[in-house]
Amino acid sequence: MLTVIFRLFTTMSKSSYNLKIRFYTKGFSLIELMIGISIGLIATSGIISMLVHSINNNASLLKDIHLNQELRTIMSGVVKDIRRAGYWKEANGTDINPYSNIYINKDNNCILYSYDTQPHKNNTLGNEDNYGIRLIDQAIRIREKSSDCDTKRYWRSVSDNKSIKIKTLEFKPNNICSNISSSNRDCDTAQTGDILSIKHIIDVTLSGYLPNNKKNILTLKEKIVIRNSESKRVMES
Repeated sequence: MLTVIFRLFTTMSKSSYNLKIRFYTKGFSLIELMIGISIGLIATSGIISMLVHSINNNASLLKDIHLNQELRTIMSGVVKDIRRAGYWKEANGTDINPYSNIYINKDNNCILYSYDTQPHKNNTLGNEDNYGIRLIDQAIRIREKSSDCDTKRYWRSVSDNKSIKIKTLEFKPNNICSNISSSNRDCDTAQTGDILSIKHIIDVTLSGYLPNNKKNILTLKEKIVIRNSESKRVMES
C-alpha cells in the first residue's frame, strides 16, 4: 500500500514540475515584442541624436579655433611690422628722421610707413625701406616698391581669401603732438621753424570669417604705440 502511495506522489510531483517548466519557458507575445522594439528604437534615436549634436559642436569649435588662429597670426604680423615704423640707424636726436612719416588714407584701411633696413647715402629712402599694409579684395596685402593707397599694383597678398575672408581692416590714428622747440607754444600755435614731435598711436581693428561660415565673424582690436616718434619742422605757409 505504501509503495502505491509513494509512486502516485512521485508521478504528481513530476507532472507539476513539468507544468512549471513549460510555464516559465513560455515566449514573449507579439505585443510585448513590439513594445520592446519601440523602447529600443527610442533609446537608440536618443543616443544617435546626442552623438550628432556632439559631433556638430566639435566641428563648430574646430572652425572657431581655426578662425581665431588665422586672424591672430595676421594681427600679430601687422602689429610687429608697424611698430618698426620710423626706425633709423643713424638717429642722433638732432637731425629730422627721414623715416618717421606715417600716412593713413581717408578710408582708414591703408597705412604707409618706412624704416631703415640698410645704410643709404645722404639719409635718403630707398624702395626697400617703404612698407605698407592695406585691405584689397578681402585679403591683407603688403606694399612692394613705392606703391600708394590709390592703386592695386605692387601690393602682395599675405592672407589667402580661400582660407579666410577679411571683412574689416581699420587704422585709426590717435597721435600725441608736442612742440620741442618751445615750452610756451604747442603744436597748434607753433611758429615757422619749430620742430614738432609726434607720438603715433594707432588703433587697429581686424575682422574676418571663414568662407563657409559667413555668419560667424570674429573681430580683433589692438593698440599700437610706435616707438619712434615723428619729427617735423614747421614750414612757412
